[in-house]
Amino acid sequence: MELRSLLNKIFSVKEQGTLTNTRFELVNDYNSAFFNYEGDLYDSDIVRSCIHAIASNAAKLKPRHIYDGQVRVGSNLEKVLQFRPNPYMNTYDFIYKVVSQLYSSNNSYIYIKYDFGKITGLYP
Repeated sequence: MELRSLLNKIFSVKEQGTLTNTRFELVNDYNSAFFNYEGDLYDSDIVRSCIHAIASNAAKLKPRHIYDGQVRVGSNLEKVLQFRPNPYMNTYDFIYKVVSQLYSSNNSYIYIKYDFGKITGLYP
């Protein structure tokens, strides 16, 4: 009798429905939860903290203008990248925003503003 109810619990057909969360218990008392999140991923605090950690570390990098394997020191693009990509943000904010957009939506676009053939601004 007990064996039959155990087999029914294991192999029975479950009703159709959506799985919202699953909970697994391990031997060492660590409880992990996996959530099937529907909606914008950036609204999740776990995803947001992961994106923040990656973007803040990427924004600490110093951008360089490299063309044909050689560093172009003093070029207009290098000045724009290192000091002020646009009038509204500094380099750290610019790179942080580009990387966070890349990880939250799998793409990131940068508008390049030209004045008389020279790059004067980069806008995410």
